[in-house]
Amino acid sequence: MSDKDWELGQTSKHYETGGRGASTVSSGIDDPGGVSYGSYQMTSQVKTKEGTVIVGGTVAAFVKDSKYADDFAGLKPGSADFSAKWKELARTDDSFAQEQHDYIKRTHYDRLVDRLQDKGVDLSDRGPAVQDALWSTAVQYGPGSDKKPGGSGVFLNGLEEKFGKDYDLSKLSDKDIVGAVQDYKADHVKGLFPRVEKQRTLDSLQNRAENEKADLLKLADQDKTVTRTGEQPAKHERAPHADKSHGGNGPHADNGDGVLKRNEQGAAVKDMQEKLSKLGYLDAKDAIGTYGPKTEAAVEKFQQDNWLKGVDGKAGPETLASIDKSLQREQGVEQLRRDNPMFDQAVKQLEKQGPNGGFGSREEMQRAAGQVAFEAKVNGMSRIDDLVHSTDGKGMIAVERNPNNPHDVNRAYVDRQQAAAVPLEQSQQQLAAETQRQTQAQEQTQDQQRTQSQSAPSQGR
Repeated sequence: MSDKDWELGQTSKHYETGGRGASTVSSGIDDPGGVSYGSYQMTSQVKTKEGTVIVGGTVAAFVKDSKYADDFAGLKPGSADFSAKWKELARTDDSFAQEQHDYIKRTHYDRLVDRLQDKGVDLSDRGPAVQDALWSTAVQYGPGSDKKPGGSGVFLNGLEEKFGKDYDLSKLSDKDIVGAVQDYKADHVKGLFPRVEKQRTLDSLQNRAENEKADLLKLADQDKTVTRTGEQPAKHERAPHADKSHGGNGPHADNGDGVLKRNEQGAAVKDMQEKLSKLGYLDAKDAIGTYGPKTEAAVEKFQQDNWLKGVDGKAGPETLASIDKSLQREQGVEQLRRDNPMFDQAVKQLEKQGPNGGFGSREEMQRAAGQVAFEAKVNGMSRIDDLVHSTDGKGMIAVERNPNNPHDVNRAYVDRQQAAAVPLEQSQQQLAAETQRQTQAQEQTQDQQRTQSQSAPSQGR
């Protein structure tokens, strides 16, 4: 396996962001760490045992330690302004991603390796699978300390639970080590994440541990030894080989079985990549017609977001059809934004509130915006100047202000959960029907006024 086939931390990067990279900003929903940032999803807050939320988290420490401290001056981690600045730097500064990588290596990975060495477990000469397991564990659980076991506790307890207290590390293979560690994560999810309350989130954490185990075992089979010094992240996508035959492990043309997968090349791959790019799952520069790790990660993330069966990173007929459907829906959304100003205003207001407006996906945010626009229309509003949370956090309130009278305010309330479940097509139909109803009512009123004016007796002198 060449250096271009593997970069330290690639497994963590895949599971933290689905391959979307340094610009990734999470929604923060159901996450004790709040909104998370970058390739390794650095947290923006800490939640104490008493439930107190302390703003800052790992991302604040990263910013303070980096050359970007001035860029974020005065911005609060987790806020819309902070998130916007993060995305801007990821888009405009090529070194921003490397800065994140170097920081995590220095503060998480290196510390975990050193702490394990202090405990008598030296894994510095192990292969990529173990190194990636170390990196991923350090990112997800922290390197650990005497007060908080963190990642070191996961490794030490996992090895001891699997092989007993007197195990001989030299007799364990890389596959033995990563298998024990990942099994421990999967078997002890609740204990490792005591502040996570929702079962769905716990199930997701368990699934990650199990899926990550499968990926790390595959990596272990490639049997390459690395050292800890001088690692530089390699490009995820490999350049097309001159030999495009199906032989060996090099890229090859799509094989005609209706399933696009790793290493395939061709127009069908490029077409799918361009569609994924339009949907925000892949950078436009990566639509090169070769199905590499970035494309596989993008497809897998799309499959997860759309609840498709068989989340495997391969684009079969169901996945390809779903991509087309999503693209059509997105194009319909853009048309609706052009045709209905209040829907466009609702989307913009939600986008200010962080990734996906605080909803689980962009589609949910768009659905909610459709209902906001409809309720605003019903309440006689002509525009949406602001969109705020209700006191209990369960609703959204659209606000229209009279610029000539600050006390003249029109409002429309929408339940967040219910709004996110209403299909956008239904909201579009409701908007059209309400617009027609209001137009007819206005015309009837005007007709009545004209009739009354014409039938009124003339005033004599």
